[in-house]
Amino acid sequence: MHRNSSSFVSPLRFARIALALSAMLLIPLGSTLALPVADSIIVREGTRVIWDFESSNDGWGSANMITGLAASKGCLRGTVNGGDPYMAGPLLSETAFKDTVGVAVRIYMSAAGPLELFWENENGSFAGTRRVVQTVPGQQWTTVRFDLSSNPEWVGKTIRRLRLDPGAVGTIFAIDYVAAVDHFQQPDVNWLTQANNFDTSLDGWTAPSQVSNFLWEEGKLKGKTSGVDPHIVGPTISLTGQTGVMAQFKARAGCPVKLYWTTTEGGFSETRSSSANYTNTGGWQLLKFDLRNHPEWAGKTITQLRLGPGTASANNFEFDSIIMTGAEGFDDADGDLIDGISELAFGTDPAQRSQLKGRLTHERWNDIGFYSTSELVADRKFYSKPDIVRYDHPLASSPFYQVNYFATHARGWITAPVTGTYRFWISGANGVQLLLSEDGTKYSKRKIAELNPEIGTGHGVASISTNLWDNFGSQMSKEIHLTQGSKYYLE
Repeated sequence: MHRNSSSFVSPLRFARIALALSAMLLIPLGSTLALPVADSIIVREGTRVIWDFESSNDGWGSANMITGLAASKGCLRGTVNGGDPYMAGPLLSETAFKDTVGVAVRIYMSAAGPLELFWENENGSFAGTRRVVQTVPGQQWTTVRFDLSSNPEWVGKTIRRLRLDPGAVGTIFAIDYVAAVDHFQQPDVNWLTQANNFDTSLDGWTAPSQVSNFLWEEGKLKGKTSGVDPHIVGPTISLTGQTGVMAQFKARAGCPVKLYWTTTEGGFSETRSSSANYTNTGGWQLLKFDLRNHPEWAGKTITQLRLGPGTASANNFEFDSIIMTGAEGFDDADGDLIDGISELAFGTDPAQRSQLKGRLTHERWNDIGFYSTSELVADRKFYSKPDIVRYDHPLASSPFYQVNYFATHARGWITAPVTGTYRFWISGANGVQLLLSEDGTKYSKRKIAELNPEIGTGHGVASISTNLWDNFGSQMSKEIHLTQGSKYYLE
């Protein structure tokens, strides 16, 4: 079946989905999905718009009485040199801040002082009627929350631009992020029972072996591996009832990260260890060590942690946080397919069913070698705890590529941008199926496209094929009517 570009005409709209044991791709209904952006688990609010200053000023400028305003090491930095310091953000679209309740700013100031927030709306530019202020303590990282949910100049208004006035003369400041949020959520101590966020120091962590350039810098623990067994060790603790460990990690190159721990019954050993793979080369990745069922963790008193950031020499690495989780950390308490600690990382509420915009939940089971999805779903292991769970952007490269003998399950929701008729395609190696619901629940899902040996498609489509979509008629769904704004469960 051949199709040229003239086939893509209104009102018929198209979405292509590749679901496979080796790859996944989603092009969603002609619309662009918004990715949540957060490089720190500190961002726990419902982030709608964020400037994180990872590589640039992100449009913030127009500085007055601030010298050296520039993005450096993931922060926007400057020094106040006058009595009326301020800097303004970029001009945004009329809908960017719609339904937001306020602004969160994570900031470090060398001395305690005020942080003022101004904003523009349809009533006018920056003015005292559109101003709030909070006092920021000095010498520590602080998340300042400006709750504007009852401010008449914010609620229901078209917010076009923000302005920040940081501190008094001589203040040196660094801003990790500025975010407009749709809800505020305070930290829940039952989830984060032992938190090393490295806000002001190394929090007692040391580098006893094969790590050079070990230091604290701007809220991060940093180092460079210098041998085949590099590791860092945390302070002595005494905790019982934790479910595991999560670490926000970044390195120059991909690498395995291994966690060891000691208990009141024994020291560091292979029997008290767990591994995670860092694959997001050069970017932040949340590493999760789910130890709820580990015989040397569950029910034990944990006395110390040790982390080995890879085995390759000369690999620069950073930890933004290393945290032991409480009872609900690895559970999906609200039933939205996202475990608790991942909700914290992505800025959604662990206690409220929500959606990660632009991401699907990917589960993987290792050592399953079926070619057919019917054989797969009949296997008991497919209903056991998955070996890996990730939340990935559908347009990203598959996190499971070039791994043999495994099965994946991807789930999430799509929202129709306009009312109309849609078609979906599926592509992949071996057996793959695409299911779509008639509503937002999984209970009305039905198969709309597939490749499987028992229907005559053999081993499916080779990953190197130049024609991924049109080898078999079963790859294409029938015409499906979707309603604008309605959410549909996809699997």
